[in-house]
Amino acid sequence: MSAMQWALLVAGLAVVGLVYWYSRRDLDEPETTETEDAQGQMGLWDNFGDQFDEFGVGKPRVRSAPGLDEPADDQADAPEPKLVVFYLVERNNAFIPGTHIHQSMDVLKMQFGHRHIYHRIKEVGGVPQEVFSVASIAKPGYLDPQEAESFSTPGLVVFMNLPGPEHAEVALDDMLRTTRKLAEWLQADILDDQREPLSDERIEALQRDARLIASSR
Repeated sequence: MSAMQWALLVAGLAVVGLVYWYSRRDLDEPETTETEDAQGQMGLWDNFGDQFDEFGVGKPRVRSAPGLDEPADDQADAPEPKLVVFYLVERNNAFIPGTHIHQSMDVLKMQFGHRHIYHRIKEVGGVPQEVFSVASIAKPGYLDPQEAESFSTPGLVVFMNLPGPEHAEVALDDMLRTTRKLAEWLQADILDDQREPLSDERIEALQRDARLIASSR
């Protein structure tokens, strides 16, 4: 992988963080106090800060000392929320034309919308909810179909937070299937959140996590 691609993968982490944080911040929810809002933002950034490189990639989560902030018995075994991330990187060190991206998104029934990126949408109680999203790997992550003719990118980032509006195992299967189709059509390689080629072992681990999350709800 070229130095440029490595740099873009790091930038892609920031894209995921910013897009996801802003999308959550702008959800139409009842007003909260400043304290509640701050706690929510801290919890969301934990998903990124403790998992990614400069944003914490590979760093172990810092856990409280014994006896401090211990969870209640009924919460002790609850799985932690999980951020699932796949990267699609053009395998010939070239750029993916915007027209190819948008045609693929249309066929896969991904919906362009919030934050100028694409989403898999599921309606819950008549309210559209984002299951997973696709953004450009380059800042600011936008994939605007109106700019398809003049736009290109060296890769895409596909990301999802679990649990979400869809059953965790169903959502992960859909995300994997969509990512594989995009890789096939756009001639891209799939990397995991550690920037390694996506392996069967990694997929099995994600499926176990999704199964655990689904069973806890």
